[in-house]
Amino acid sequence: MRLRELHLTAFGPFTDRKLDFGSAGQNVVFVHGPNEAGKSSTLRAISDLRFGIPQQSRDNFVHKYPDMLLGGVLVDRNGKSYHIMRRKGRSNTLQYADGSPVTPDVEALITCGLSKEDYEAMFGLDHERLRNGGEALLAGHGEIGAALFEASAGVRSIPSVLERLDLSARSYFMPGTRAKNGRINEALRNYGEHHHAFKDALIKPAAWAELFKQHQLAAQRLADLEVRHDEANRRQLRLSELRGVGPLIRSQDTASEILAELDNAPLLAENAPTERALAQAGLAAAYQNAQAAQDAVQRLSSQLKALAPDQPVLDAATRIERLAANAESFDTLRNAIADTTDQVSNTRRVLDECAAGILPGAAAHAVLALAPAPAARARIDAVLEEFKVAQQRLHQHLESALPPEDDEQAADSLPSAGLVSALRGVQDEAKRKEALMKRKEQLPADIRQLERQIAADVAALGLADEVALGRVRALLDSEIEAARDEFDTAEAELVSLRKQLAQLKTEHAGAAAKRDQLLAAGAVPTMTQVRAAREQRDGHWAQVRDTNAGGTPASGALLDTVETGIRDADRLIDELARDTERATQLQGSQDELARLAQQLAELELERTATAQRTASALERWNARLAEHGLPQLAPKALREWQARLADVREQNGTLQALTDELELARATERALVSDLCDAIAAVGVAAPPNGSLSTLWSLVGEIENDIERRQHALSTALGKRSEREQQRRRFKAQHTARASEAGRRRTLAQAGGAGRIPGAPARTGKPGAAPSNGTRAPVPRGQCRCARGAAGGGGTIEAQAPGPGRGGPRPQGSRRGIVAPGGRVARAVARLRCRAHGRRAKPGLGRAGEAERGHEQRAPGRGGRAPRTGGGR
Repeated sequence: MRLRELHLTAFGPFTDRKLDFGSAGQNVVFVHGPNEAGKSSTLRAISDLRFGIPQQSRDNFVHKYPDMLLGGVLVDRNGKSYHIMRRKGRSNTLQYADGSPVTPDVEALITCGLSKEDYEAMFGLDHERLRNGGEALLAGHGEIGAALFEASAGVRSIPSVLERLDLSARSYFMPGTRAKNGRINEALRNYGEHHHAFKDALIKPAAWAELFKQHQLAAQRLADLEVRHDEANRRQLRLSELRGVGPLIRSQDTASEILAELDNAPLLAENAPTERALAQAGLAAAYQNAQAAQDAVQRLSSQLKALAPDQPVLDAATRIERLAANAESFDTLRNAIADTTDQVSNTRRVLDECAAGILPGAAAHAVLALAPAPAARARIDAVLEEFKVAQQRLHQHLESALPPEDDEQAADSLPSAGLVSALRGVQDEAKRKEALMKRKEQLPADIRQLERQIAADVAALGLADEVALGRVRALLDSEIEAARDEFDTAEAELVSLRKQLAQLKTEHAGAAAKRDQLLAAGAVPTMTQVRAAREQRDGHWAQVRDTNAGGTPASGALLDTVETGIRDADRLIDELARDTERATQLQGSQDELARLAQQLAELELERTATAQRTASALERWNARLAEHGLPQLAPKALREWQARLADVREQNGTLQALTDELELARATERALVSDLCDAIAAVGVAAPPNGSLSTLWSLVGEIENDIERRQHALSTALGKRSEREQQRRRFKAQHTARASEAGRRRTLAQAGGAGRIPGAPARTGKPGAAPSNGTRAPVPRGQCRCARGAAGGGGTIEAQAPGPGRGGPRPQGSRRGIVAPGGRVARAVARLRCRAHGRRAKPGLGRAGEAERGHEQRAPGRGGRAPRTGGGR
């Protein structure tokens, strides 16, 4: 094939370089370039493309061996093109451009049936070969044809080559009948001898037939033996398989027996590890309690032995036990007795106060002795009932006779609107905090319940108290998981090693049984014993040789030892030769036992190391748990324990929040109590000392009710005052009209004589009464109106009923009754009027009182009340 294109992808100094040698019509292509341009590398690339890149190629100074790659386009004599690639390697280095391997027939066309050396000698002449050919031409002395052949063939000298070829031929064959030294001559001689021997060895047909029959019989026996051998091989293979799975089958049988025994065993629940951890913690606590109880028992036993029996106490054992059983209620009863004693003391104090109020200086029992009889008590109750009715009527009369200044005093006694607003603001604030106060009442019960729950959980965790919750530092989940993985890995390794040890022990027992079975037929030496005997013999012989080499003959004992070693080695070899099969089997058994023993020792060491690592890891784990104040638990149980710890800590946080909430509620209650006390004191009411919020709340309600009642009474009084003012104005108008009428009548009387005014009613006054003209003598200012009874009523007091135009004229007979001056009601009315009149005379009264006094000063001839004419007073 002719090379059309050369692709230097990665070769020598070239990288992705392409050389095009022209079309098929060109016969000569001239490639030129300066020194070190790569012409020799290109010539080697053409040869390597056809025959392969050498393993130790020197064209790797730019590209590494695995990266070296060539390509090209070859054209056969029919004009068909082949795009090929050549990589550096050991096999399948020639491929098409699509990656498929080049077939052998195409590869033969590419190499033209030549070797690489022949191709390079014929078509790959380089500078070195040309120099060698020139030197041969000069040494040929005119033999131009040989010189050209030598130049073309790349050899140095044809005559020397021919000489060497002749010498080589003589070493193979010497002409002549007597030649003996040639290899071919020797072969011909041997052939003749063997040919004569062959003729002599030819057998007769009868002998051949007999041998052929024997051969057939032997072949038949051989076939039978091969069948038996195959059957034995199958049995051996079966036995080997059974031997291999025997331990597994025994393990399976053992596991099946254990499983059969555990058929009635109950299955554990999913939370069995948690319950087991809790049970272990409880068991540890129980062990501690049991140890403490045992110590207490021992201590009490020693005390019991030291105690002397007290017979009276033993006689009262039943009562003492009953008393001990009721000891729990002793504190409750003692508290109840203390409360009852306090109540009795308070009741006695109140009784003494009541007795002192009834009869000063007298004791309670003395006052109780003065209690009236039942009949007198009934009469007293009747009189008190009548007195209550009289008081109610008196109250009604006093309210109707209340002077105007009392209204102003009542108005002045009411608290200001700002104080009432402040009181109501505090009350509203208390109402807004009512839910918080209710919550305060519920919080102590919730706190106690949560404290009991936390105490139970802390005991379940195995901690001493709630303070230990803060000292415990929980491990991270990653740390627990790492420890768990470490322990699980160690446990899995231990389990695997135990299984391997069990299997190896089973195999070792089987190999030992086989060895014992072989030894049961008699002792037989093995190759191990033979080698040991030989080594011993060789060692002794080396000592003899070394001794003799030193110039000193070996001693007789050493020679005897060498002789004994030789005999023993020979004897062992003879015995081994007599029973080679059993010796081989025994040797295999011993080797198997040695191998199994070594594996057992290695596994035992590995198991010990793993157990030590596990113990060390467990020790580190326990130390870390102790450092963090955690219980000695496995990682999985510790994870569950820490989950419960987190729940308890959350409950503890909730307890703290509830405690803070209770403190806040109490502080709020104290603030409300303080605000209520200040507001109550501001409205003029003394707050009870150390009063609770409910007490103050009730007191505020009472104060509001009282203020509303007083405001309502004030409104009613103001209405009555307005009514009295209207009556006063009407009375003044009537008085003016009557004064005018009286003046007119006096004028007429003076004009007409001393006769009576027609139509004027006659009125007979009492001794010391008012003048006959129907007017009442004026009372001087500052004198009590009750003196009017002496001035105009003969020492009597009139009880008036309001009518139309109160203070105006009344028809005769309008008096409802006259009360004796010595009566209790009359005296109370007189005192009330005196107090009312005294209040009018006091300075600094309200604006309404001043206006009234000014009006009285402006009215001429008024002596405290307007004069009455006609039928009025």
